[in-house]
Amino acid sequence: MHQAQRSCFGNRLGVRSAGTPVPFRHRMWPGDGVPMPVTRVRSAPAKAPQHLILAPSADSKAPPETECLLVLAPGFGLGPQDFKATAEAAQAHAPHVRLWAACMDLDYMGLNAKVMQQHPDAKPQELGALLNTTGVLDQTLNDVKDAAAAAGFKPRTTVGWGRCTNLYLCAQSAAGVTFATAAFKSVAGLILLASTIDGRYSYSKQASLEDWGRPIMLLGGELDGQMRWPWLAGLAADAAVLAQKAGPLFAAAHQPFVLVPGANHAQTSNAPQPNFARGDIVAQADQAAAVDAFGKAIGTLLTCHEGADRSTRQAATDQLLVMVRETAESVGPYFMASGMGDLGAAWVTGRQGGPEATVSLESPDTTHHSHPPSHQSTSTQQPLLQGTRREAGQGISAALHPGAVQKAERFVAAAQLKLASTLPKEVLSKLRVVVQTHTEVEALLFNQPRVTEQADGSVVVVVHALLAFSNLVRPGAKLPSCRPTAPEYWLKLKRPQAVAEELGLSGTFADGVTGAALNQGALDAALAAVSPATVQRYKQHGWQLTFGEDVKTADINAEKFIREGTMAFDPRQYEQQEQHKGLGRMIVQSPVLTSSSISETKQQAQGKQGPQAAAMVAAADDPYMHRFLGNWYTKVMSVAQAMEWVMLDSLRSDNTWA
Repeated sequence: MHQAQRSCFGNRLGVRSAGTPVPFRHRMWPGDGVPMPVTRVRSAPAKAPQHLILAPSADSKAPPETECLLVLAPGFGLGPQDFKATAEAAQAHAPHVRLWAACMDLDYMGLNAKVMQQHPDAKPQELGALLNTTGVLDQTLNDVKDAAAAAGFKPRTTVGWGRCTNLYLCAQSAAGVTFATAAFKSVAGLILLASTIDGRYSYSKQASLEDWGRPIMLLGGELDGQMRWPWLAGLAADAAVLAQKAGPLFAAAHQPFVLVPGANHAQTSNAPQPNFARGDIVAQADQAAAVDAFGKAIGTLLTCHEGADRSTRQAATDQLLVMVRETAESVGPYFMASGMGDLGAAWVTGRQGGPEATVSLESPDTTHHSHPPSHQSTSTQQPLLQGTRREAGQGISAALHPGAVQKAERFVAAAQLKLASTLPKEVLSKLRVVVQTHTEVEALLFNQPRVTEQADGSVVVVVHALLAFSNLVRPGAKLPSCRPTAPEYWLKLKRPQAVAEELGLSGTFADGVTGAALNQGALDAALAAVSPATVQRYKQHGWQLTFGEDVKTADINAEKFIREGTMAFDPRQYEQQEQHKGLGRMIVQSPVLTSSSISETKQQAQGKQGPQAAAMVAAADDPYMHRFLGNWYTKVMSVAQAMEWVMLDSLRSDNTWA
């Protein structure tokens, strides 16, 4: 096996790379971030579920007080046998716990049928909420607990509340978003296996881990193309904040974030066939080793909480922290690039208690540094803030992390300075670029760049940018979960010719940058930040980003450009005679629109007659109208978006970003 095929981070989970791509079968519902398929079944006879109950090993020496039950809830279309190997692996890696396992026989259509029996007039879009309010999911969890109890499991249930304090739910894929609310009320801990809390995650709807006062594990595959780990980034950042506040050991036991190296979505169950049509990616981990690694992470978490003595629990916590640190080391550059903070530093050094655990927002930007080990970093490099996406009074929120806004501002300010780089150095030294970022298209439309000379000789250039998330600005994609989590930037900048004319300078000043150059800069920064192994994997197995000439859109107005202009992603497979590795080239082109400056407008008016010429001259002579003249519009990739491509989406055989 070639070295470049190896996983891009450690092997503490015991994963070995596969010599050949792993074939796949798999079906997943939350891969598209939409509600569960609905079938109106009113009178079909209920089929008794055939849960698979696995008793603890007969030679287990774990004391009785460590007894607990791991319930594995399968994703849509999967059955109990698909999780038998994972359950057995969890038992094997938890020898100090008397661990029962129950692989659920879960009929999603049957769940809907039960709701329809209680609410026969319910509309399809109402069934998701009714699943949580009718008690159907609570009863489903109780049924599998009772099945385990009938086989010999001894549940510990709190009097008056009904929470089973020795039951842990491992919810895979669709099961996570289905059972999250029920699990919140009734289990001792939750493992989200290739899943998340809210089914609308691909539309930036996320809860906060601060709402989960009991253990919750974020567990997935590094190369999961369906439940892509960037969608969990906000939750993972919350977990890192806990490490910063309470210390890494505490956080590792209560909110661990673990990715199995080289594993894809199909390998989160015992189903060896992935589904490329749903966005999954070829695995680079052996199937059996990946399943064992998932079981190891689960078993270690259970030992952290159910081990009989402190030394046993501490040893498990130490082991789990190593897994978390390796994950943070691998994906940490993405968190820095997206503005969420230094994930690795929080898990290595931590911070002890108190408000001072949240570092200053004035921390320096370290996006573009090379890829040093996290232990060389400090938690003061970039802020880690918890609960930043929450909205008061709401369980979920699409609010932005302030670091993401800061990251955009730095990028856009640099872009404006590059655009103006053809101006004389003495002018450039006076420029003070002010970036105003927006999250609504209307706000971008009704704000214009402007140039103002100050009494102290400085020149304030106010420019605008939209943080554009693909699924929000262009909804309706077939597989929204396979599109980038990070935003692209829609820019409204001021051309150097316009700046010069506002300052009374004579001469011609060409635009100093192109959309292609900004995209290339984003890719270069991404490649510099990720690990060498990740770069090697991308170059050998992925679609290679190349940036074509900007698409000039001279015959379109600014509003139409902003609303309808898009970046083009055009996959081109290599010709047979080309000696290249990877899947092919992904040619990206940014749209660009420019408006004429004052002098250019007057010059153009000379070639026209009548009212149009008069209107152009009037606009050029009106100081207010100058904000519409000499502007430069484009749409480009962010560094974090380029990093998602390098780390994950370039490895997908089909283009899902177009």
